[in-house]
Parts: sequence; C-alpha cells; structure tokens
Amino acid sequence: MARITPITVFNRIVLPILGRYGGTTFWKQNLALRRAARLPLEERRRMQLERLNALLKEAAVSVPLYRDRLAGTRAAQGLADLEQLRELPITTKEDLQSGFPDRVVHAQADRRTWQYVSSSGTVSRVVTVKDFDRRDQERASLLHTLRAGSGYRPGLPIVQIPANICNLMCGVDATNEDESFRREMGRYVWGKLRRSSPDISNLRGAFDRRLIFRSRMLNPLCTVGTQVEADRLREYWERIRAERPYLVQALPEYLYLLAEWARAEGKPPLGASCYLPMGAGACGYVRRRIERGLGGRFLDYYGTAELGPVAFESAPGEGMRPVLEHFVLEIERDGRPCAPGEMGMLLITDLNNRAMPFIRYEVGDLAMGADAPPGAQDASPRLRVVGRPDQVLPGRDGDLIRPDALQDHLVEQAGLLAFSLRERRSGRLQIDYVPAAASVDGARVVETLRALVGDGPVIKARQVRNIAPETSGKFRFIQCERRLWSGRAEPVDGRAAG
Repeated sequence: MARITPITVFNRIVLPILGRYGGTTFWKQNLALRRAARLPLEERRRMQLERLNALLKEAAVSVPLYRDRLAGTRAAQGLADLEQLRELPITTKEDLQSGFPDRVVHAQADRRTWQYVSSSGTVSRVVTVKDFDRRDQERASLLHTLRAGSGYRPGLPIVQIPANICNLMCGVDATNEDESFRREMGRYVWGKLRRSSPDISNLRGAFDRRLIFRSRMLNPLCTVGTQVEADRLREYWERIRAERPYLVQALPEYLYLLAEWARAEGKPPLGASCYLPMGAGACGYVRRRIERGLGGRFLDYYGTAELGPVAFESAPGEGMRPVLEHFVLEIERDGRPCAPGEMGMLLITDLNNRAMPFIRYEVGDLAMGADAPPGAQDASPRLRVVGRPDQVLPGRDGDLIRPDALQDHLVEQAGLLAFSLRERRSGRLQIDYVPAAASVDGARVVETLRALVGDGPVIKARQVRNIAPETSGKFRFIQCERRLWSGRAEPVDGRAAG
C-alpha cells in the first residue's frame, strides 16, 4: 500500500476542494492543461485557433490599438489557420509603452480586478495589466509547467534567488523569508471579526507562496557583481541546503558561482532535484558546471513578467515545450517564418489576457525552433531561446554567431568565470574578463575569441576582478552597437529588451 504523506493529502484533497469551493479556478485549469498536453498536436492546434479567433474578435471591438490595426482585415472576422496570424503587424514594447493605458487596455473591463505588473528588462520595461482570470491561468500554467517539466508537486519546497533589485522591478514586494501563511490568516480573520473589510490579497499571496508552491525567496546573492566573498557563498549554500528544496530557481550566474565554489570546496550535492533559470538562460557549459557542482538536473525554463510561464524543458538538451493552450509562438526573420534551427525574433500571442492583449508581441529575445524528439509523447515543436538582437556578432566566414554559442565558447575554451564583451560600430572588440584559474591570460582570451570572429576585428582584452550587472540586476555579457541578427547591419542605440 502506498504511503500517504502530507503532500499527497494536499494534492488529492485540499487543492481539489479549494478549486471547487474557494472561488478560484487555477486548480481546474491546471488539470485541463495536463489533459490537453496528452491530446494529438492537431487537436491542440485547433483549440489554439479557436482561442485566437475569440481573442482577435474581442480586441477588435474593445482595445483601441487593435481596433485600428484589425479594421478591414479578415482577422476581425476569424482566421482560417494559424499561419494567417502573420498578416497582422508586430506589437512592440514601444507600442505598449506609448499607448498605456488607454490605447492598449480593454475599454469595458472591470478595473477593480486588475493587477499591474512591471517587467524587469535591462532597460526597457513594460507595465502589464492582469485580471483575476488571467492570474488564475498563470498560476495554473506555473503548476503545470513545473510538474510536467521536473515532476514537481504542490507543497514541495522551492528556493528562489532573484536578480538584485528584482523585487523592485518585477511586481514582487519583497523577499518572503519571514512570510507566514498562518500569520496572514490570523490578520485576515481578526480584521473580519472587527468588521474592518481586510484586504484578502496578502492572504492569497501567502497561500500561493507558502502552501501551493512553498517557495522561499532569498535576497540576491550578488549585490555588486561577480566578485562574491567565500563566506557569502558558504552562507547561501548552507541556507539552501537547510531548506531541503525540490527546486532551486535562480539567476544562472548565481548558480554558476555557487557551483564553482562548492566544487572547489569539495561540498556534497546541494540536495535539490532540479535547477531552473530565473531572469535569463544559461549556455550549455554553464548548465553542465551547475549540475556537476550542485548535483541534480538543470532544466531550461522560459517566461516573462508580462506573460508568465511560456515554455519548459522536461529532459536536459531536449528543448523547451511551449504551453500551446496559452500562447501562439512564432519565430520570424526578415519578415518571414524561420525554418527549424534558424535564428530569428520570437513573437508571442497571449491567448488569455483580455484586459491587456499581447498579439504578435516582440518580447525582445532571439530563438530557434526544432521538431519534437523521435518518440516524444508531446509532439509540439521545441523552443530554444538563444539571446538578444544586440548580442549577435559577425563570424569568421560572414555568418552570425549566436549569443549562447559565443558565451559557451568563451567560458569553456578560454576558461572564464565571467566576461563583458562590447563590439563597437567600427568592429573593434573590447573584452573584460574574470578568469576561472590563474593560468588564464589575455593572449588566451584573444586567441579563443579570434577563432570565432576571424582576423578582421581589433581585439583588446583586459583582466578585471569583477563584472557588474545592469541596473536590472541581470548580467549582460555581450553587447553590440550594430544589430546584425537579421542579416543586415543596423545601428542600435544600445538598449536591450527584457
């Protein structure tokens, strides 16, 4: 007979009761996502098209930006297939910023249910509106992606370490190291007894973070950059290990620094089953070093503050599976769809956010698509996010170097802990680097980089003690003053989309 645990009771009894009588739909929607993921791909695409047409019909009536764009197009009456979505204009961050709020939000929606969330872009940020239904859908998607990707079940512990000052820019009020669901419940009940109409949002938030996901958000590991004292690394390693988490989700650079320290110190595995990136992706070498230094699996995971969870990996190296029931994903280059394995701009249509629709939204990331691996139960195309447009360098043979491939090559082949590579409009390259070992010198760094970019550019290398993050707290190791990813050189103003 199977052993009954508190986690089993919570998943099989508490959450279904909450979903039925608690005035929230996230548990029901989570189960619907799990069922839909088992359907044939053709059936899931048909459901996507139905949701897309419903979204377009409503946006054409109620959102001024899309009312103007969809006027006179067949999209307002209904698309015959998903490929026809490409006939619509791309929605940029500038469109949303300049039109917020009146041109981009639903004119007739009940604004009392709205929550405002700010994205955490390196420079460019977007304020997003989400209503109660959209937030329930996002919770359902988070439950589904964590379970399908890593085997996570509600109630298992999670440790999160966000980028520095992320709690000021992502819509999160603060770290929740001292948060208590019991205390918030007491405050709410006491307010009810006093008939003071207490705000239930803090109680709902504590229920999410301390019971459903049982997450503990720690303060950022790095406050000034990649130079971290050994005592601080030891403190975080011991703090995480004491939590005995099933998942650790953090900025990949934090995990990498912690893994390299743990390996050098001969520490045992940290005890987590899986590690997920938070705020940015990780190249292959960094992923492998994290697994070697901390134990467990590193699984790719992609989402944004505007959209929530978008895609997830269930086996290392397999590629991420998009949440087809919530999003339509496109990868486009020079106005045409990309072939599998070809790098292009990622466009996302959110099928659920009616309060503030995102239709063909240029999120600011470059990606590649791929077919599902042979024999995979989920036949949906796979996604790989590879960097941003201002991180693409010209290669030795005139090709374009993917940002993730460039980082992978420099960190592994040159033996770097961190670096900052800047390409000027003149083609000159300046790389500041933090070596992973004393044997690494500037000549080795230049030689490693030249193997990719050829003999044309002038390369200057400088060893430094620290690589500082951007104002968002995230690290941007590559930045180019020419945008080359589309196959043509265009000057850019140095901004990076988040």
